[in-house]
Amino acid sequence: MAGRIRTLGLCLVAALSLGALSAAGAQASAEITARCFKTAKGANHSYHGHYLNKTCTEEASAEEIGLGGKSNKYEFGFGETWSAKGAALKLVTAQGPEVKCVKSAGSGTILGPARVEATFTFSKCGSLESICTTPGLKSGYIATKPLIGVVGENGDGEVQVSFTGKEANSTEPAPAETFAEFDCLGEAVHLALHGTLSGKWTEAPNKLTKTGGIEFAAGTGEQGLIEQFPNITSGETEEEAATLELTQRFKFKDQYELKQG
Repeated sequence: MAGRIRTLGLCLVAALSLGALSAAGAQASAEITARCFKTAKGANHSYHGHYLNKTCTEEASAEEIGLGGKSNKYEFGFGETWSAKGAALKLVTAQGPEVKCVKSAGSGTILGPARVEATFTFSKCGSLESICTTPGLKSGYIATKPLIGVVGENGDGEVQVSFTGKEANSTEPAPAETFAEFDCLGEAVHLALHGTLSGKWTEAPNKLTKTGGIEFAAGTGEQGLIEQFPNITSGETEEEAATLELTQRFKFKDQYELKQG
């Protein structure tokens, strides 16, 4: 039973890391380019962008930028937001039953050419024996803490993205940081997840687009997902590696370009 719980945790964990790169081994030969994007409204429904048009060629006045205006909606650089969805996920381990979450969703912000910040939530998570839930959430829901994703390449020269945990007020990947915790009610087991989850970018690079995808698959040698769980006999904390099969689809608010080469 404990083995099944561990499997579930791994599956959920993997899912949680939805999209990203192996923080330790990623290279800088693939990156997101800066774009002209629409900013969010501030106080009094005003904007503080530096530009007035969608191509960022008409500059706003210093007053509009500082005090807020109605037309300066655009900014050039990074800060674009995105959302993500995924269908059923499947945990792959050396032994243990199949564990699934039915759906996943996420959102985040592009921080720079090789950094994104993200948070993911997974729903209807469980095995035949148990439902797993992050404390404070609805039953069967698991949510990550804020994650850092890094863009680079894998060993085959394909664009790769990996998510890890992060320290407070940092934009650097921190694989040792716990990024998700949840309880499996059927077994009264508390699990914590850390490490990295890396996946292959499924879209062709070097083109403007509003959509994208990341495919996580077992056997690629790129994932580094770790689950911590208590040994039910000794009470000591143990760790187990896991990989996850999941395809995540992304939608960006504005067009972006992921360049390679």
